[in-house]
Order: sequence, then C-alpha cells, then structure tokens
Amino acid sequence: MNEARVTTELTNMFSRLWLWPHKIPDTAANHPQGGEPDICFFDIDAVVEVKMFDFPTDPNRWASANFPFSHLRADQRAYLEMFQADGHDAWIALGTRHGTADTEARPRLLWLIPYREWVDLEASVLEYRKSLPLDWRPRLERGVEDNHLVAVFQLASYELYWKDGCWHLPESHPFRELTWTFNHSQGERDLHQMRAIWQNLKQR
Repeated sequence: MNEARVTTELTNMFSRLWLWPHKIPDTAANHPQGGEPDICFFDIDAVVEVKMFDFPTDPNRWASANFPFSHLRADQRAYLEMFQADGHDAWIALGTRHGTADTEARPRLLWLIPYREWVDLEASVLEYRKSLPLDWRPRLERGVEDNHLVAVFQLASYELYWKDGCWHLPESHPFRELTWTFNHSQGERDLHQMRAIWQNLKQR
C-alpha cells in the first residue's frame, strides 16, 4: 500500500460524492518545484495532501507504526498554508497499509483531517516526540499516553471506513460540509457511469 494507490482510492470516493477531483502527479512536468497537494478539486475550494504511516518490518508489531512529522515536507506545508491563507480548505489524508493479513488486529485505516486541526495536533505531540504513534503500545512516552496522543484516539472523528472494496465518508465527517454538490436523493454516483462520461468527454 502506498500514497499513489490511496490517492487513487480517495479520488474515486470523491467522484462518487458528486465532486470533481483532480489528481496531480508528483512528477508532473509543469510542477518542477514540487510540494503541490496530491488532490485538488474543480468544483470546491479544497486540496488534499496524502501521507502514509511508517510500519515496522515485523507484522506482529503493527501497533508500533508511527508517522514522522518530517514526512510532511516544508514545501508541502508551504502549499497547504498558502491555499489555507487564500480561503481554501486544506486537508491531510493519513493512511495505514494492511499487515500480512486483513484482520481486526491489523486493520487498514484512513483519516481525512483538516490541516488546521493537524497543525494543532502536531504541536501537542511535538512536546514529547517527533512522530505520531498509531496506537498505544508498551513503553510509550508518559506524556503521549497520558494525553492520548495517538492516531486511533485523536483522529477518530476524521476516520473513513472501508466497505465493498472502497472508502466511504461518514455522514458526520466535517468534509461533508464542503460537498454541496452531493445529491442525497440519488446517493453516490456509479463509478462505471462516471468512467463512461469521462471517456465521452475525451473523445470530443
């Protein structure tokens, strides 16, 4: 599991929600400086930067995964802060990969977090360590454990859920406030229909 795959899965989810996301390749020739968010939208003022947790090589230590804050580079932060300052909504998508098996002990997780909230969480954790732990584990720093500064607790209200081979956005998720084009009477878009529409547009 990597950032490219999660970016594609998120793009599919946003498309089903009647949005028009655009995935920006990291190697795009017209973006030589780097740092651009992974997903932007044609119809709402929002951008999403996709990141993944680091995992230990031992699958039995799944809970020892962490996200080093240095993985969110200075140029990426600059873009998110620039979009935010211009009145756009900036988001961090932070995901995990499967363990050796898709089990309850090693589930696949994905959170979609407002960048403002992410910066506040970073500041809280940085008092004790330079990375965000995924879950509680033995020998976790006292301040981190006492203040519940782990992803599964702090990011609970931003979690997406996996069902029928794709990610879904809970009704209570704050990103719902941006999905003004979402048609509740018709439900989610059919991706097969979406692909057909795109193919027709390309042929024009």
